[in-house]
Amino acid sequence: MKKLICIIVLGLLWGGVTTAEEIILNCENYRVIGYYKNGGTSDEPGDAQLNKTFKINSKKKLIYELNSVNFKFFKKDNTKWNEGSISWKYVVEKKSKDYSSINRYDLTFTSELIYYNNPKWKRIETFAKCKIGKKKF
Repeated sequence: MKKLICIIVLGLLWGGVTTAEEIILNCENYRVIGYYKNGGTSDEPGDAQLNKTFKINSKKKLIYELNSVNFKFFKKDNTKWNEGSISWKYVVEKKSKDYSSINRYDLTFTSELIYYNNPKWKRIETFAKCKIGKKKF
Protein backbone atom coordinates (compact mmCIF):
# COMPACT_ATOMS: atom_id res chain seq x y z
CA MET A 1 0.00 0.00 0.00
CA LYS A 2 2.86 2.38 0.83
CA LYS A 3 4.44 1.69 -2.58
CA LEU A 4 1.18 2.50 -4.34
CA ILE A 5 0.84 5.81 -2.48
CA CYS A 6 4.49 6.67 -3.29
CA ILE A 7 3.90 5.92 -6.98
CA ILE A 8 0.78 8.12 -7.03
CA VAL A 9 2.53 11.00 -5.24
CA LEU A 10 5.59 10.82 -7.51
CA GLY A 11 3.34 10.66 -10.56
CA LEU A 12 1.53 13.80 -9.49
CA LEU A 13 4.81 15.60 -8.84
CA TRP A 14 6.26 14.62 -12.21
CA GLY A 15 3.01 15.49 -13.96
CA GLY A 16 3.41 19.12 -12.89
CA VAL A 17 6.87 19.27 -14.44
CA THR A 18 5.59 18.31 -17.89
CA THR A 19 3.31 21.34 -18.27
CA ALA A 20 5.11 23.77 -20.53
CA GLU A 21 5.75 27.26 -19.23
CA GLU A 22 6.51 28.67 -22.70
CA ILE A 23 4.85 27.54 -25.90
CA ILE A 24 5.96 28.47 -29.41
CA LEU A 25 3.15 28.75 -31.99
CA ASN A 26 3.87 28.85 -35.71
CA CYS A 27 0.84 30.19 -37.57
CA GLU A 28 0.48 29.71 -41.33
CA ASN A 29 -1.83 32.16 -43.10
CA TYR A 30 -4.42 30.47 -45.33
CA ARG A 31 -6.98 33.19 -46.15
CA VAL A 32 -7.22 36.97 -46.50
CA ILE A 33 -10.51 38.83 -46.93
CA GLY A 34 -10.45 42.52 -47.80
CA TYR A 35 -13.45 44.82 -47.59
CA TYR A 36 -13.29 47.82 -49.93
CA LYS A 37 -14.64 51.26 -49.03
CA ASN A 38 -17.00 51.04 -52.02
CA GLY A 39 -18.64 47.88 -50.65
CA GLY A 40 -16.90 45.13 -52.63
CA THR A 41 -14.76 42.33 -51.18
CA SER A 42 -11.58 40.50 -52.08
CA ASP A 43 -11.19 36.88 -50.94
CA GLU A 44 -7.64 35.64 -51.50
CA PRO A 45 -5.69 32.51 -50.53
CA GLY A 46 -3.07 32.85 -47.83
CA ASP A 47 0.16 34.79 -48.12
CA ALA A 48 3.38 33.50 -46.54
CA GLN A 49 4.34 37.09 -45.64
CA LEU A 50 1.43 37.08 -43.18
CA ASN A 51 2.66 34.01 -41.29
CA LYS A 52 3.18 34.65 -37.56
CA THR A 53 5.21 33.13 -34.75
CA PHE A 54 4.17 33.62 -31.14
CA LYS A 55 5.77 32.78 -27.81
CA ILE A 56 3.20 32.25 -25.07
CA ASN A 57 3.96 32.13 -21.36
CA SER A 58 0.82 30.62 -19.89
CA LYS A 59 1.88 30.92 -16.25
CA LYS A 60 2.53 34.67 -16.46
CA LYS A 61 -0.23 35.15 -19.08
CA LEU A 62 2.07 36.92 -21.53
CA ILE A 63 2.22 36.65 -25.32
CA TYR A 64 5.02 37.77 -27.62
CA GLU A 65 5.11 38.06 -31.42
CA LEU A 66 8.26 37.42 -33.43
CA ASN A 67 9.37 40.36 -35.55
CA SER A 68 10.49 38.76 -38.83
CA VAL A 69 12.90 41.61 -39.62
CA ASN A 70 15.17 41.48 -36.55
CA PHE A 71 14.03 38.09 -35.14
CA LYS A 72 13.18 39.45 -31.70
CA PHE A 73 10.02 38.75 -29.74
CA PHE A 74 7.91 41.77 -28.77
CA LYS A 75 5.35 41.67 -25.98
CA LYS A 76 1.71 42.16 -26.90
CA ASP A 77 -0.02 44.62 -24.58
CA ASN A 78 -3.72 44.74 -23.70
CA THR A 79 -4.08 40.96 -23.78
CA LYS A 80 -7.21 39.30 -22.45
CA TRP A 81 -7.08 35.65 -21.44
CA ASN A 82 -10.10 33.42 -21.03
CA GLU A 83 -10.85 29.73 -21.21
CA GLY A 84 -11.22 29.66 -25.00
CA SER A 85 -8.97 32.40 -26.38
CA ILE A 86 -6.21 34.94 -25.98
CA SER A 87 -6.98 38.30 -27.58
CA TRP A 88 -5.42 41.73 -27.88
CA LYS A 89 -5.84 44.99 -29.76
CA TYR A 90 -3.37 47.48 -31.14
CA VAL A 91 -4.00 51.04 -32.36
CA VAL A 92 -1.66 52.59 -34.94
CA GLU A 93 -1.59 56.37 -34.42
CA LYS A 94 -5.21 57.09 -35.42
CA LYS A 95 -4.67 55.27 -38.74
CA SER A 96 -5.90 51.78 -37.93
CA LYS A 97 -6.91 49.38 -35.19
CA ASP A 98 -5.94 45.69 -35.13
CA TYR A 99 -7.99 43.10 -33.22
CA SER A 100 -6.25 39.73 -32.97
CA SER A 101 -7.00 36.47 -31.20
CA ILE A 102 -5.78 32.90 -30.85
CA ASN A 103 -8.35 30.19 -30.25
CA ARG A 104 -6.97 27.95 -27.48
CA TYR A 105 -8.97 24.89 -28.58
CA ASP A 106 -8.33 24.62 -32.32
CA LEU A 107 -5.15 26.78 -32.51
CA THR A 108 -6.45 29.24 -35.09
CA PHE A 109 -5.25 32.83 -35.31
CA THR A 110 -7.51 35.59 -36.64
CA SER A 111 -6.80 39.26 -37.15
CA GLU A 112 -9.09 42.11 -38.17
CA LEU A 113 -7.37 45.32 -39.27
CA ILE A 114 -9.77 48.29 -39.42
CA TYR A 115 -8.61 51.35 -41.34
CA TYR A 116 -9.76 54.87 -40.46
CA ASN A 117 -8.43 56.97 -43.34
CA ASN A 118 -7.38 54.49 -46.04
CA PRO A 119 -8.88 55.52 -49.40
CA LYS A 120 -9.16 51.92 -50.65
CA TRP A 121 -9.74 49.57 -47.70
CA LYS A 122 -12.36 49.53 -44.96
CA ARG A 123 -10.94 46.46 -43.21
CA ILE A 124 -8.87 43.33 -43.82
CA GLU A 125 -9.33 40.00 -42.07
CA THR A 126 -6.63 37.32 -41.99
CA PHE A 127 -6.92 33.70 -40.91
CA ALA A 128 -4.16 31.25 -39.96
CA LYS A 129 -3.80 27.73 -38.58
CA CYS A 130 -1.20 27.33 -35.86
CA LYS A 131 0.99 24.43 -34.78
CA ILE A 132 3.00 24.05 -31.62
CA GLY A 133 6.66 24.45 -32.52
CA LYS A 134 9.97 23.82 -30.87
CA LYS A 135 13.17 25.76 -30.66
CA LYS A 136 15.68 24.45 -33.20
CA PHE A 137 18.62 24.69 -30.79
